Amino acid sequence: NTPGHGIEYEVHIPAYFALKLNTNKDVEDFTMRSNQHNFGNLDDVLIDIRLKNGRKHHFAFQLKHKEAKNNKKLLPTNFAEKGDFNLAKYCESKREVTDFKMVNLPYRDHFFNVSFFDESSGLNGVYKFVDNSADFKRFFPRFSLFVRQKDSRNVEDNIINIFVNEYKADAHTAANYINFFRKWHKGEFTNNKLDKRVLNVLLVDLLLSPFVINCNAKVELVDANIRLFDVTVVEGTKDNLIRKFGTNVTLDGDDSQLLQLGKEYKIVDRFATALTTNKKQKIFNYVLSNPFFVEFYLISENLISRAVQLSQIIKMKPVLVGPNINPARFSHLKVFQNLEDLQQVDEDFFRKIANEFKISIQGRRAVSLQQLEEVAKLVGVEQLLQENFAVGEVSEELPKTYITRTVSAVYLNTEKVLDHSARTNDVLIINCNGKFGLIKHLVLRKGLNTAEIHQFDDGHYQEVILLENDCSKSQFDEICTKTRRNVHLVQLINEQSLLLVISSNNTLDSEELKIEGPPVEESDIYSYFNHPINFVCAQPGMGKSTLFKYLKNECPSRFWTVAVDLKEHNSFFKQKLRGVQILNHFLGESDRDRFTGEVKRVFAERKMLSFFFDGLDEVDCTSVDNVLDCVQELASMAIKLEQYEIPALQSCLGTDIDELCLPLPKDDGFLDTIKQRGDELGVITKFDDANRPVFDHETYAEFFACKWLYKNLKMAKMLQNCLFSEKYQNLKLILDILLAEDSPLHLAVIYKDLGQFERHLRGNVERDKGGRTPLHLACSYGTRYPPLKADKSWYRFDNDDIDPQKEEIQRKILTDLMKFDPYNEDALFKWTALEYALASQCLLAIEVIMQYRHRSTELYIDEAEKFLLCGQLDDMYKDRSHLTVAYYSSKFGFSNMLRIIADSRIFRNIFDDTHSLLIHLAVSGNHRVIVELLLEAQMKMG
Repeated sequence: NTPGHGIEYEVHIPAYFALKLNTNKDVEDFTMRSNQHNFGNLDDVLIDIRLKNGRKHHFAFQLKHKEAKNNKKLLPTNFAEKGDFNLAKYCESKREVTDFKMVNLPYRDHFFNVSFFDESSGLNGVYKFVDNSADFKRFFPRFSLFVRQKDSRNVEDNIINIFVNEYKADAHTAANYINFFRKWHKGEFTNNKLDKRVLNVLLVDLLLSPFVINCNAKVELVDANIRLFDVTVVEGTKDNLIRKFGTNVTLDGDDSQLLQLGKEYKIVDRFATALTTNKKQKIFNYVLSNPFFVEFYLISENLISRAVQLSQIIKMKPVLVGPNINPARFSHLKVFQNLEDLQQVDEDFFRKIANEFKISIQGRRAVSLQQLEEVAKLVGVEQLLQENFAVGEVSEELPKTYITRTVSAVYLNTEKVLDHSARTNDVLIINCNGKFGLIKHLVLRKGLNTAEIHQFDDGHYQEVILLENDCSKSQFDEICTKTRRNVHLVQLINEQSLLLVISSNNTLDSEELKIEGPPVEESDIYSYFNHPINFVCAQPGMGKSTLFKYLKNECPSRFWTVAVDLKEHNSFFKQKLRGVQILNHFLGESDRDRFTGEVKRVFAERKMLSFFFDGLDEVDCTSVDNVLDCVQELASMAIKLEQYEIPALQSCLGTDIDELCLPLPKDDGFLDTIKQRGDELGVITKFDDANRPVFDHETYAEFFACKWLYKNLKMAKMLQNCLFSEKYQNLKLILDILLAEDSPLHLAVIYKDLGQFERHLRGNVERDKGGRTPLHLACSYGTRYPPLKADKSWYRFDNDDIDPQKEEIQRKILTDLMKFDPYNEDALFKWTALEYALASQCLLAIEVIMQYRHRSTELYIDEAEKFLLCGQLDDMYKDRSHLTVAYYSSKFGFSNMLRIIADSRIFRNIFDDTHSLLIHLAVSGNHRVIVELLLEAQMKMG
């Protein structure tokens, strides 16, 4: 040993080996020990390696260090009994070890047939020895001598290079790493065993310690949420996090158990009797997998990203805090940014959090996130850690001596309006406002019929549509498109009075129908007045502006409110304005944070905006008309998305729509408007040569088309053959999802989500809105028949495209659903589950049904054979020569198959070109029946 360097060599070599083994993709785990005295002269470093293929290797190293200037050429005498490297004593140590361990593992000579740090300039640095004496015969096959290796200083440089180049750290971090191994070598820890878990706790601590934020922000549900993911990203800053939650960290736990864990993972030495807060925090973060916050700097992006990868080896849960973090760096991991990520991983847990946490929109009363699902999807950790949080500006401040207001209204007499409807045959829609039974009694007493809004039929006269809840503007407009009669939407106040909400042609504006009624309290304004445009009129000084502040504060949370003091925007209203200009002007102001901007964008995209224009009487006379036009423009922008449905259906079906003869309503000028002015939403981008609309993305068209089919299921039945064709699989999927949106088990079947399937299978299972059981859908979304590929010999077929794991999941789902009768029909197509399987060409579903529910299946056998073989079988074989079913039937003597396809269109199309070849194949194979069938078919075809 070179004085001082021999010990360091025993520190540096295992430190280097640990780094290399940790990142080796073939190594599952390793255990490293030093100075294991019962290994005699082979005690410097002991390494046990477990590979991912299950194999294990065990190594004992003895390390020798000499300065280069003292190096001598190795001679045989060096290994003799009195030489510097007496092999006999190592042989003896090896014998003691094997006797002690009682094992004799076979030697794999290729494993270490390389040099580690060979500096021999091309000379071999690895020696093997041969000796047939009894003692050495078992020793030498397992023994290798590595010479001309790098010395201690060079190995240290290698370690530093790894930290600098691979981990993007510095030499100081590498020095701390080596210092840990120095303590380990001295035996300062409870044991000298070091494995992959301990090493990665050390590495993550060394790399991330400068960035860890001590922040007491633990919320139980959030903690459970973060644990579902590998890494969490928080858009924010360290200062903002500390400002909200403080730095006083609360760490509850059994101190003795924590101390034991600290010693086991070598976070503290074996002499420690207590834990500092810092050490305890590390145990919680790195060992117990508590979520911990890490400040993310762009300048240290590579280092932190590398540390995050290491943290996954032992299932740590880092939470990265910083601006502009790119989640794509962690695309191979499960990343949590907002609740939309959680919804994709665990729908039930998403619902639980959305129901538990509340949000205040612009200072209004907090409501459950469940009520604002689209907003909930944007919510991230920073918001959740506040439990109940706010977004947007604070509420309007009312005067301390605020006096409540009332507004007058024009009431209609209930009985007179019903009489008017019966007399004129106008369509009357009544928002029942929780008094459904009361108004239904009055309607029936007048001899009128009642209907639900989706049941409206223009052919049924003297019909009143009753709604338990509000009628939306889009529902009202839809009724207007279905009839030429006048349509009125009224709101029930009490048995005697109604309020007019909106009318297609206001024939109810008659003094005969009006009655006196009490003024409406300000707290009831939103219940009484839900017209798209409402005017508040009063003399100056009566408190209109103050009332607006109150109304803005009390606006339902499903709307984003925009208060506009008109006199401050006089110049803006000097010009004619388009809807997009108006929105950009009033919504384009900068937001205090990114989350607020995203929430506002969601409300804007869904047109859930409530504008409060104050001070119309203070606007320049020249601008009043523009202001009113602006209000009308905004009201019209509550766009009826239904208008896209028919164009979408035409776009998706193309020329097939003419053959289907669907009774579609006529276009009301919507497409002409888009041609002239363009589509403000950008959904329709242009028109093709056939004058059909082209959607910005095909998915938009498919969604709107399915929304129409969903509302017109009778028409969907006319499309059943289309929907089960390969061409329209996306349409079928979207329609099925819409029909199953309230049926979790059905959705789990569609998505083949085994976890959700097992969770919901135990509950009460209803049919979906199409009257289908989960079994109908399982048969509809089973794997299509596997393509068979002929090999060159033509004597066997392969189905190597099958995914065994997916097939096993599908088989389990089908088997578990056998409690449903596969012969019951659905309401949508009047099909059984077996017919769904036939139409979807899902052979596995047919097989399972035949296996478990075989009654009456003989009724389907002939139909199944004809359907699958006659119409589809040519697609089941994909060989290099594009050979047909007829070819294989003739070659191998499949007479039953040939009989089935003999009358098919496919067979007729190919017969003229191939009949000589087919007969030749049949004769060559001595298949007399096939020859007769082919000759008979040829004669039939003349």
